[in-house]
Amino acid sequence: MKSLHPGFKAVQKKIAERSGVSEEKAGAILASRSRNASASAKRKNPRLKRVLGIILLGMLTMPSVMRAQNLTNRFFANYNHETLTITNSVAVSFTSSLITPTCSTLGCTPPPGAELASVTVECATGTSCPTRIIADGTTATSSVGQIVDYEYSFLVYGHQNIVRFSAFNTSTTNSIFQVVYAR
Repeated sequence: MKSLHPGFKAVQKKIAERSGVSEEKAGAILASRSRNASASAKRKNPRLKRVLGIILLGMLTMPSVMRAQNLTNRFFANYNHETLTITNSVAVSFTSSLITPTCSTLGCTPPPGAELASVTVECATGTSCPTRIIADGTTATSSVGQIVDYEYSFLVYGHQNIVRFSAFNTSTTNSIFQVVYAR
């Protein structure tokens, strides 16, 4: 008499306990082993042929990976630019009318906003003008944000990050940001 298989979930739980890994990881291990089972094992248990873990996982994660990569593997067209002076008295953001275009006529469809901001840092005088930048919606201050300095160049990807961008100069020498917007 054939013994019944305990089931995928039970074996998954047992692998998790024995290996000290999460149940999700144990499920991936079990699916991989099932897909790579020998021909004789698949003859004895034809259900092993139905394990689609890697294909299903790929179908579920691929759209989000593609969205995340969407901005870094495409061509951009420059459409505007500006020069920003960053002082140590107030945080500065990109000019909203340049990054989020609007229409002046009723029924007009506005062009898409900026998806990329390319920034080069210059100093008003000298060669040192440390400036803090941040793009998570908080305001850059003398102690909040990443530091960029003279001759640094950086990119800000994604419209939301461009909208939330903020910069604050931490020295007495003003920073000049040469910004090119693209979509």
